[in-house]
Amino acid sequence: MKVTMLDTGFDAAHPALQGKVVRSKSSVPGASALTDGHGHGTHVAATVAGTGAGSGGTRKSVAPGAELMIGKVLADEGFGGMPWIIDGMERAATNGARIVSLILGGRAQRRYGPGQPRGQPAYR
Repeated sequence: MKVTMLDTGFDAAHPALQGKVVRSKSSVPGASALTDGHGHGTHVAATVAGTGAGSGGTRKSVAPGAELMIGKVLADEGFGGMPWIIDGMERAATNGARIVSLILGGRAQRRYGPGQPRGQPAYR
């Protein structure tokens, strides 16, 4: 089964990911998907499909038989643009991913809706 991970890339030297990544591409301008300066993408990829090689096989992933397609859609600092994320999602669909994992977060922005008093913020 192919699983696409859209995150901060991955550490190509990580022992648990050796032979697991069948395709990788970065949507982040000037960055390689083979690097993960943040670490989150590597962590999530190893949780999903890692071999457990770094722990002598005692800490395998939830789907050790899965093949990974890694899309770097977030910069090493953890932020990303919507076009980068959409590019990664479209590439995942085009390349036959059955599962796409996006673990994205952000700050809530305070907004006031029409007719809403300024003292009652709505978070979107």
